[in-house]
Amino acid sequence: MTSLDERHRILIVDDIPENLTVLEKILSELEVDIVRAGSGNEALKATLYNDFSMIILDLMMPGMNGVEVAEMLKQEPGTSDIPIIFVTAMDRDEAFELKAYGKGAVDFIYKPFNKFVLISKVRVLLDLYSMKRNLESAFSRQETEQPKILVVDDTPDNILVFKKLLTKLDVEVVAARSGNEALAETLYNDFAVIFLDVQMPEMDGYEVAEILKSDEKTANIPIIFVTAIDREDAKEIQGYDTGAVDFIFKPFNEYILLSKARVFLDIYKLRAGLESLVQERTTALRMSNRKLRKEILEKEATEKTLLHTQSYLSSILNSIHSVLIGADSSGVIIDMNKTAAKISGASIRYAKGKNISEIFPFYSTIIDELLLQVRTDEPVEKTGVTVMIGDSERVNNFAVYPSVGELSDHVVIRVDDVTEAKQMEVELQQRRHIDSLGQLAGGIAHDFNNMLSAIMGAAELLRIKIGDNPDLSKQIGSIVASVERSADLTGKLLSFARKTGSEKTSLDIHRLIKDTVIILQRSIDKRINIVVEPKAVCSIIDGDDSELSNALLNLGINARDAMPDGGTLTISTENRIIKSIKDSKDFQLKRGKYVELKVSDTGTGMTEDVRKKAFEPFFTTKPQGKGTGLGLASVYGTIKSHHGTISLRSRPESGTAFTVLLPVNERAEIVNDLGSSETDIEKINGTVLLVDDEDIVRTVGTELLQELGLDVITANNGRRAIDIVKEKGDSIVLILLDMIMPELNGRDCYREIRKILPDVNVIICSGYAPEEMISDLYMEGIRGFIRKPFRLSELSKVIKTSLSSPST
Repeated sequence: MTSLDERHRILIVDDIPENLTVLEKILSELEVDIVRAGSGNEALKATLYNDFSMIILDLMMPGMNGVEVAEMLKQEPGTSDIPIIFVTAMDRDEAFELKAYGKGAVDFIYKPFNKFVLISKVRVLLDLYSMKRNLESAFSRQETEQPKILVVDDTPDNILVFKKLLTKLDVEVVAARSGNEALAETLYNDFAVIFLDVQMPEMDGYEVAEILKSDEKTANIPIIFVTAIDREDAKEIQGYDTGAVDFIFKPFNEYILLSKARVFLDIYKLRAGLESLVQERTTALRMSNRKLRKEILEKEATEKTLLHTQSYLSSILNSIHSVLIGADSSGVIIDMNKTAAKISGASIRYAKGKNISEIFPFYSTIIDELLLQVRTDEPVEKTGVTVMIGDSERVNNFAVYPSVGELSDHVVIRVDDVTEAKQMEVELQQRRHIDSLGQLAGGIAHDFNNMLSAIMGAAELLRIKIGDNPDLSKQIGSIVASVERSADLTGKLLSFARKTGSEKTSLDIHRLIKDTVIILQRSIDKRINIVVEPKAVCSIIDGDDSELSNALLNLGINARDAMPDGGTLTISTENRIIKSIKDSKDFQLKRGKYVELKVSDTGTGMTEDVRKKAFEPFFTTKPQGKGTGLGLASVYGTIKSHHGTISLRSRPESGTAFTVLLPVNERAEIVNDLGSSETDIEKINGTVLLVDDEDIVRTVGTELLQELGLDVITANNGRRAIDIVKEKGDSIVLILLDMIMPELNGRDCYREIRKILPDVNVIICSGYAPEEMISDLYMEGIRGFIRKPFRLSELSKVIKTSLSSPST
C-alpha cells in the first residue's frame, strides 16, 4: 500500500478529449492524481517521467492502438507490472478480449462507462496491485500452503468445468452445491477467492455474499460472481454493492477465468508473506542487543533463504503440468521439468546434453520449426497442433521463449496439452445445442397442444349434443383418438429434446420400440426398411422411458448413417436367461431373466480399430463438424445405468449389430388403458375464472365448463385476470390458469393473485410446462394441474379433487 503522504497516480489514454474528461471526472472521487494522454506515443512518454499505479487504456486509437501500447509497456521492467484496464466502445468480442488479456490486460470496461462499476474495479485493483508492488520490494516471497479456491454452484457440470480449469493453477478446489454448504466450508477453510453462482435455489449468490461480508473472518475474501444471465448493469451493480470484485459469465472462457483467478492468488500469497515478514521483524528486534549473534543468524538465514528459494523455484517448475524444456539455440537440452521427463520416458539426468529430437521425437518437427523463427525478446507460438504420442492423439500448444542477458543463446520451450479443454468445448457446444432443441420443442408443444385442446373440446361437446347416434359417435371417437395420439407424439418429441432427471418406472420394451420407430420413420431415408420382430414373451423392464428411447434412437440414427444407399434396419427382442457368469460370457451379468434387444443393419460395417473405440467419448468417424462422438458413449452410459450391458459385432461391408441386455421385472404389471365409456358427469356449482390467451381455447373451454354446471368468466391475459380477481374475487370458487401467456405468465400471475386471495383455488392448465416448474407451484399452493389437450371427464375429476381438497 502507499504511505499516508503519497497519492496514487493513474494514466488515462484516449484519442477523444471528451472521453478523457468523463474519465477524469469519475476518477476524481477516488482522490488520485490523473495524467492524460491523447495517443499511444504520449502514453509511453508519460511513463518515462511518472510512476503510475494504473493505466486505463483505450483500445482503438490512430497511429498506435491500445494492444500495441500494452505490448511495449509489458516489455519494459519499469512498467511491466503496472495493471492495465482496457477501455473500448466495440461490441463484446471474446476473441479480441482473449488477445488483449494475452497482452497484459487485467480487466475490460465497455463504453459508455458505468460509474459504479468503473469506481469499484479501479479501487480494488489500486489496493491490490500497490500492495503487491510494495511487498515485493520489501521481502522475498516465501512458500505458503497450497491456496484454496471455493467454487459455489448448484450444477455438477459447472463444478466439473471449474475443477478441470483451476487445477492448472496449482490450487486446491473446494466445491459447494448451495449457499449453506458454502458458508459451512468457510468455517474450516481459508480461501484465496470465491467463485459464487448468482442463481441458486434456497439462497442466491447475493444473499451468500452479504453474509460473508458481514462476518469478520470472511469479509476480506474476494468474491467473483458467476452467472449465465445476459449482462445487465442493474444486476452487476447489485453484485458489486454486495461485495463482488468481478463478474464471470457462462459459458466459461479458460483464459479469462484463469487470468482473473491468478490476480487474487498472487494477493493471497503476498498476504501470507506479509504475516511472515512481521514475524521476522519482531524476532530481529528482540535480538538487537546481541549484534554478533544477529549477524550470524542473518547470514545463516540468507543462505537458507537462497537454498529455499532455489528449492522453491524447482518445486514450482516440477509442479507445473506443462512440459518445460531449457535448451540452446541448436536444440540441445540443458534442463527440463518432471512433466517433460514423464512424457518422454527419459530421466532428467539422461536427457541433459541430448538433442530434443532424440528425447522428444514426437515434438521435434514443431520445435525445430519454432527455433528457426526465434528472435531476440520475441517469443513464438503455435497452437492447436495434433501430435501422436504412442497410440494417443493429443492436441498441444507450443511456445518458445528466448532468454536475455548472458544466456541470450538459450531458450525455454513450453508445451501444453489442451486435449481435454478442446473436448470439453465440444461437449459444452453439444449441450447448448440440446438446450436450444428443448426450448424450441417446448414452444411448439405449447402451441400445438393448444390447437389440439380446442379440437378435443369441440369433439367432446359434439359427443354430448348428438346423443346416442352410433355413426356420429364413432366418427367423434376417431377424432378424439387422433387428438390423443397427436398429443402423445408431442410428448415423445419433448422427451427426446429436454434434459430431465432419470425416473425409472415399469415399462413395456415393445411399446417403447413402437413409439421410437414412429420417430425414426420420419427421420430416415425412405429406402431404409425398418423391420420389428418382438419375440420376447416377458417384455416388462424397470427404466426411464426418455433415456431408453434416446438410446434406441441413437442406435437407429447410427444405422441410418451406415446405409447411405438404403438397406434394412432390424429391431428384434427375445428373452434370455443368465444362470451363471459362464452364460454371460464377457457381460458378467447377475443371474436372472433378461430382454435381449438387437439393433442390426446391412450397412458398411466397421473395421476392428473402429469397433474397439466405438463406445469411447468424443470418438467419431464422421467428418469435422458432423459428429461429436457422444452418441454411442451416451448409449453405453444409459444401458449401464439400467444395470444392463451392450455389445457390438461388426465387419467391413457386412453390417453392424448391437446387442443390449436389460433385466426383466417379472413382478411388474403394465395395465393397458383400452378406453372406458363416458359416464354421466356430476354437475358442479360455482363461478370459475378461465385465463388463456387463445380465443378458441377460451371459447371451447367456456362451453365445457358450462356443461359441468359452472358459471364462467374469461380473461385473455394475466393482467386482466388480476383485475377480475380484485373486482369479483369473493364470488370465484376456482381459477383455471394457462402457463405461457404474453405480458404476464401463469406463474407470476398466480403469485399476484395469491397476494389478493391467499386461499385461492387454482388449477394450472397448460399445453407445455416443465415438471420442475409445476412441482414448485405445488409447493406454493396450487390445487391441481391438467395438461392440454384433455377430456371432459379428466377436467371434471381435477376440478372435483381441487374443490374437495383442504386449503393450504
